[in-house]
Amino acid sequence: MKKNFPVTNEENPVQPGDVLISRTDLKGRITYASPDFARISDFPVEEMVGKAHNIIRHPEVPPAVFQDLWETVQAGRTWNNVVKNRARNGNFYWVEATVSPVYEKGAIAGYVSVRKAATEKQRMAAAALYAKIWKNDKKATALLRHGPTLWQRALIPGLLIAFAGIIPALNQLLPLSYPFWHPVAHVMPFVLSLLGLFGFFLIGSRLRRDIGASTRRMQQILSGQVYSASEMRGDEVSCAELRLGGNVCRSLAINLWGLLYQIQKSTESWKGIAEDLSQSASQMREWTADQAAASEEASAAVTQMDENISSINESAGRQIEDLKKVSAALSGFSATMEGMHRLAGSLSGAAQSTDVQASEGSQRVTQTARSMERIEASSAQIGSIIKTITGISERVNLLSLNASIESARAGEMGRGFAVVAEEISRLAEQTASSVKEIAGHLEHTAAEVESGTAQVKDLVGLFESIRSGVGQINRLSSEALQEMEEGNQQIQSVDGLAGEVAQFARSIGSHVQDQKKGARELSTSVSAIAAKSEELSGQSDSLHEFAGRVAGGASTLFNLTDHFQVDPGTPRRD
Repeated sequence: MKKNFPVTNEENPVQPGDVLISRTDLKGRITYASPDFARISDFPVEEMVGKAHNIIRHPEVPPAVFQDLWETVQAGRTWNNVVKNRARNGNFYWVEATVSPVYEKGAIAGYVSVRKAATEKQRMAAAALYAKIWKNDKKATALLRHGPTLWQRALIPGLLIAFAGIIPALNQLLPLSYPFWHPVAHVMPFVLSLLGLFGFFLIGSRLRRDIGASTRRMQQILSGQVYSASEMRGDEVSCAELRLGGNVCRSLAINLWGLLYQIQKSTESWKGIAEDLSQSASQMREWTADQAAASEEASAAVTQMDENISSINESAGRQIEDLKKVSAALSGFSATMEGMHRLAGSLSGAAQSTDVQASEGSQRVTQTARSMERIEASSAQIGSIIKTITGISERVNLLSLNASIESARAGEMGRGFAVVAEEISRLAEQTASSVKEIAGHLEHTAAEVESGTAQVKDLVGLFESIRSGVGQINRLSSEALQEMEEGNQQIQSVDGLAGEVAQFARSIGSHVQDQKKGARELSTSVSAIAAKSEELSGQSDSLHEFAGRVAGGASTLFNLTDHFQVDPGTPRRD
């Protein structure tokens, strides 16, 4: 026998309102599983269908229980007992199971099992019974079987009455040597007859009680107390034949309870769905009315939009013309900027050439200033030489004077020497005169050289100022040239953008034409939507009416099944 592991000590509780229904074929493979069964067993329905029903078998349940189950249902009888099952995750749950055969064309075609929550008392009794069966207790195993039949119960009282009729014959057969037998023989038929009649009275009383229990169960089913009928135990009937019938009635009550419970829950759900559907239909009707009004407003708005699109198209045309003028003006301005750019380039080239020439002039003037400085130094040296010559001339003149004096003293002998001295004196005077004249010229030259040097220095400063100014002009020309270049690029960019804007404006004009066409189509569509909205509003009314009929049918079905008590703890509504 298959044993499912692992198992835990955690319980999946079965609520009093849960209905666990399953159907199997003749080999015990599951063909249907109810949602409550799938939820409590933790097995998805699609996983259970097609598998053997023993996937929920708990290893603590003795195999004799399932053997009794199969022997009972295969014999065409209904089986009822408390079973501990195993969930997919190893947890356990207790149910009271009622298994009945399903007939098709007079033959057993499968089995249906209806399970509900087991009470604590039932669970304790079942656990105690399982423990005894595991200990091979034959009495406990016999409790699973069906009780004695009616003829078995009537056997003993019948034998007693039959034996009472045999006793007179025994009186003739027994020897007279047993004197104690004769008094007993006269009383014994009467006693045995009383015992037989009392046995039949007990059988009748039990039979009456069993019939009464079965009758009450049927009355409960007929009066709608299905749940109460399903709660009656089979062991309340002692007779095997009536117990079998009672189990059939109880199985009918349990199956009917499960069916009606599901019907009531479904009708309550359908009633809620119908009410929601009716409310949705009402809202839909209101929405379609609003949609129809909105469609009319949208149609008017589309007409206004068509007019606005026409106005936009005209504005776009004017903008294209303006952009053409802007583009032409930008083209002229761009040509002017290009001319200014060329002039700025020429100015920059001229400034650079002037800068080079100024630099060369500055260098030459600097060289001239240096030459003047050297001339001034040479003049100073010449002045120093002239001073020396002047000193020499003065000394020569003094020597000449001394020679004249000496020649005068010498008389006639010194006459020739006097002539020489006179010539020397005259030469010294000429030399002194020439030296003075040269000194004057040198002083004038030195003054001129000094003045020229100062002017050259001023000229060098002027050249430096000119060069600085030319450099600034060159720098400003370069900046102006760069700015003109950037301005020209920006003008070209603006010109390009103007062209793109003009192209975009032309595209807008084309799209506006398309939009105008689309607006006309949209107007037509909105009109069609308005017509459909009115049609949908009519269908919403029909849907609202249909939802009302569904709600009424659900209420009628609920009222029909509300007569039956299927919810534990809820009194039946009369």
